[in-house]
Formats: sequence, C-alpha cells, structure tokens
Amino acid sequence: MLPFLCVLAAFGGVWLWRRSRIAVAAVAVVGAGALAAITGVFAWQILPGALGTESQPHYVQRLTGTYDAFRYLDTRLPRQGRVMTIGIRNLYWLDRLYMRATPALIAPGDPPSEARKWMRQYDVRYVASLGGALAPWLARESRLTAVLDVPLIGSRALGKVEGHTKLRVYLWCAARPSPCR
Repeated sequence: MLPFLCVLAAFGGVWLWRRSRIAVAAVAVVGAGALAAITGVFAWQILPGALGTESQPHYVQRLTGTYDAFRYLDTRLPRQGRVMTIGIRNLYWLDRLYMRATPALIAPGDPPSEARKWMRQYDVRYVASLGGALAPWLARESRLTAVLDVPLIGSRALGKVEGHTKLRVYLWCAARPSPCR
C-alpha cells in the first residue's frame, strides 16, 4: 500500500508543478510545518529520558504504564520460579523469568491437566493477569497476593492516559514446590 501511495504522491506533485508553482510551495510549507510539529511532539516526550533529566523508572512508567507493576513482580516475588503472564504485552522491562500464556502453550479448550503439565514444565509459581479473570480451575488453585493499578496509555506521543486497569498477581498453589506454604 505504501509504495502505491508514494507513486500517487509523486504524480500529484508533478501535476501540481505543471499547474501552479505557488501551490507546490504551499504544499511544501504545510508539509514541513507538519513534520516540524510531529518531531517536536516526539522530542518533547523522548528527550527528558534520553538526556537523563527524568529517571528511567519514571520515564518508562509514563510511556508504558507497566513499569511500576513489573518492578513489583521483580522485587516482591521470590526469584525462584517463573511468572506466567496473561493479557500482558511488551514485557521488555520485566527482569525475571516469565512465560506468556499463549494459545500455542495453553489452548483454551485443553483440559486443566494439560495446562498444569505445561506450567510445571516451565516452573510457573506465580500468575500475573492484566484486566481479565483466570480460568475457573486456575482461580481455585491460586491465591491473590496483590492488585496493582496499571494506567492505559492511549498515546505515547501525547502522554495521554485513557483509563486504568488492574494487574492481579496470584501465587499458584498447585506448583511444585508450592509458594503458598
């Protein structure tokens, strides 16, 4: 699609050039103004972190909304065992072993015994679920240990928060060894 739009823009530029050089200049000025504006907006968001005038934790929290929650998982849960994440994307700042609960590993139609097998194979001891509920069998085998607020960042460029959701952290009591003891 993008190559087609580039060719279309080139034809439009040639057409404008043949009709009116003033129109070409006007389009160039408007385009340069739009480029300067969007560059300024991105620089306004990125430069404080890049220049070190804003701390890394505050910078990442402001742009992603998940840094504080991941910091909790990194520092408040024991290092033994893995965290299974449900509904969480962009785990770059999670500095511990984790496993994404994807349909490739734990399919929704699989029996609980199959999911337990995978979770034990990956040494899952904790479950972090963003916004959604656990499967009934997993909820019965888990103990809620924390509920963390996670801002939903709607626009990183504008720094716009569009609401909040909850990250629920559970101990999976059926793990071996169990973190619930």
